[in-house]
Amino acid sequence: MNAKLSSSGQYATQLIYSALLNTYFQEFQKGALLDSAPQWDTRLVARLAATGVEQWMRVEIDFLEIYCPLTYHSATGRHAYAFPVLCLDRKNDGIDELSFDDFTAIVVQELELPLGSAEANCFGRRLAACVRNLAAILEHRRRDGARLPSRIAASFIETEQALILGHAMHPLAKDRSGFTLDDLRQYSPEFERPFQLHYFLCAPRLFVEQHHGSESASERLRCTIRENPTTPLTVRELLMERKDWKLFAAHPWEALYQLSTRSVRTLIDQADLIDLGRIGPVFHATSSLRTAWSPEVPFMLKFSLHAKLTNSIRVNHAWELPIGIYIARLLDTNWGRTIAREFPEVELIPDPSYYSLCAGEGGELLEGFSTIVRHNPFGNGTATRNIALLASLCQDGLFGGASRLANITNEYAKTHRTSVATAAMLWFKQYLAVFLRPLIQIYSRYGLALEAHQQNILLGLDENGFPCKTYFRDNQGYFIREGKRAEVQRFVPDFGEGCFIVHSEDHINPKFTYYLIINNLLGVIAAKGRAGVAKETDLISAAQDCLETLRPEDQSGLVSYILDSAFLTLKGNLSMSVLDMNEATQPIERPAVYLPYPNPFLFRKHYSQRILAPRPAHIVRTRYLAEHGATLYLRALDYERDLPLYHSWFHQDYAKPFWNMADPLEKLEVSYREQQSSLHSRAYTGLIDGDGVFAVEFYWAARDVIGRYYNVRPGDYGLHLLIAPSEMPKRNFSLHVLFLCLDFLFSDARVTRAVCEADQRNAAMDRLLERAGFRSQGIVRLPKKQAHLTSCTRESFRAKEATLLATPAEAPAVTLPTVA
Repeated sequence: MNAKLSSSGQYATQLIYSALLNTYFQEFQKGALLDSAPQWDTRLVARLAATGVEQWMRVEIDFLEIYCPLTYHSATGRHAYAFPVLCLDRKNDGIDELSFDDFTAIVVQELELPLGSAEANCFGRRLAACVRNLAAILEHRRRDGARLPSRIAASFIETEQALILGHAMHPLAKDRSGFTLDDLRQYSPEFERPFQLHYFLCAPRLFVEQHHGSESASERLRCTIRENPTTPLTVRELLMERKDWKLFAAHPWEALYQLSTRSVRTLIDQADLIDLGRIGPVFHATSSLRTAWSPEVPFMLKFSLHAKLTNSIRVNHAWELPIGIYIARLLDTNWGRTIAREFPEVELIPDPSYYSLCAGEGGELLEGFSTIVRHNPFGNGTATRNIALLASLCQDGLFGGASRLANITNEYAKTHRTSVATAAMLWFKQYLAVFLRPLIQIYSRYGLALEAHQQNILLGLDENGFPCKTYFRDNQGYFIREGKRAEVQRFVPDFGEGCFIVHSEDHINPKFTYYLIINNLLGVIAAKGRAGVAKETDLISAAQDCLETLRPEDQSGLVSYILDSAFLTLKGNLSMSVLDMNEATQPIERPAVYLPYPNPFLFRKHYSQRILAPRPAHIVRTRYLAEHGATLYLRALDYERDLPLYHSWFHQDYAKPFWNMADPLEKLEVSYREQQSSLHSRAYTGLIDGDGVFAVEFYWAARDVIGRYYNVRPGDYGLHLLIAPSEMPKRNFSLHVLFLCLDFLFSDARVTRAVCEADQRNAAMDRLLERAGFRSQGIVRLPKKQAHLTSCTRESFRAKEATLLATPAEAPAVTLPTVA
């Protein structure tokens, strides 16, 4: 992507197209790396060469093959792309560019939504609005001389308003459904425009307010307005006249929305509500858009907005309002003070108050006026300290420039005369020390889980730009695990009543892991990798070391869940966007779409370099067959020698029903190059006297599609086996072949179990697997077949192998061929 040469509209389209591709690959579990160009399809070779890159993400959908040129391949899934994307149509024999709109249609169809449906049309409109909004933001930042978000030092409000690109793994990060372009320019933080709030006076019987502490937000606002020199005289007189009436503020956009509703117009007509208009000190939009900050006011205001931002219409629901009060009360006990003493590097920003209007006969609130009051630790005197909103810190540099994270790292390396990689690792370990370690310890010891995604986390930075403090904000993001309920209720006996804040560990651990690990930690790792200052795998290893040191003391099971689960839990932002789900109104038990995410911490302990990364065309195992007087060789794939052979085998009648790979040689080559580019699967050829006699694919089940359809273990490795046709049966030959494969698999101690998912119809393979020590694990329904899942341990295989070696020569023959 050459941002310097493209218009803001083209740049915005490519950025959102990139987010759409990444979330599609991540959530749909389709697409794979292709790190070498095919050789036999000359037309495809030429088009791929013209992209100027050496790696592509490739996905096959029906008869379409989509090639996405990569400028950066991420171990965590946040890839960077060059454009255009190419689409090979095997049915109509053409290669064309795949536009953003065409790929959007493919995504919609993947979720089985008909084109033209209400959901499909809504998603298309929201994507178009994102492009429009982001283009306007980029144009403002480039043309109007606004501050670029890459400076090493930034104040609180500067970093809050520097989140130009939004959530890196959300296709609708810049959607502002309900906003016009004028609204966007006035109220979106990226435009850095201050605004006055909209105030109302209401009859005291309508006003609902709770607060922990001595000062009411309403009274403080009244004092602020009364003392502000710009307040009109008529308003001052009204405040003096109606001393018992309640003054409150609303977001100016929401105020206009509410003034158009019948319920609010009725209150005004009945003289129970007085519209004072926009008055008082100016406020600034923060990254959440609806939370407003002023250096002159000791609290921030988190307003309701009837606008859909990413996954939710951002209204403060009645059940959410008390959460901040409960947490503020809890933090103000010895429980909270102990956490503050033990973890001075973490500051939990409380939301100690809220207000709303009660306008219904049944006591229901006017949620559009429901406002959460947040403590402001960044007021006058502290507003200029060096702060980083983690989400804006982790975004890419704009217009081809370096990111803030890269600038911090490079400056430290230069100043301290060390390597950039060393500087990046030092910064990362300090981030682990002030963020990951304390948040896990707080959860383990005290039961407090935080919705610690990047937009809820601010980092205090020292003179080097290194993390020295973590700030967490968001009253909706506090949870207590069930194991600590009784302890918490000793301090606050009514804690959590009516607001769904206490949950079981089984409920919290996967969701906490999404925010803490996938969104936050892996987001930082991806940002450093994309910035070119560190290798993602090195940072993952450092994070794993940190987690391992926490495992012995962890009381919650969280650390073991993070380190040992085959899959973690990913929030499906793309799926929710296409389905037009409102996360805030989903059932509390399942507030979002959650999907499996391959656990990156399994690699160091369970990834077999021997099996999955052999030297090309290298002999890895041999087996002498005494009864045949021949030696079997197992050799890593050699494209030129093996693919024509495989091609002929796959076109045999016995192989077609089970392999479904009777493709032209050109397509077969692409499939195998994709497989060989992966980290989880490799192909090998079996030889006798230099002649190919079987093909086998070994795979790491925790990364293969099969791993999503059974209770996979991290040490499960599987195989697919195809034995070539033979003119006459050879006694026990298929069993010897299978034993050679199993012998190779179990030669690595990381492999604890072998699995096979042969087609359910393949009775011959079932019999062979049983003879080798496999046992049935049941039937699994895979995307392309119904399979009989079987498994074999090292011990059961060795026992069966010993039996075969002790079998007399007259043992029964096994008829070839065999296919798994």
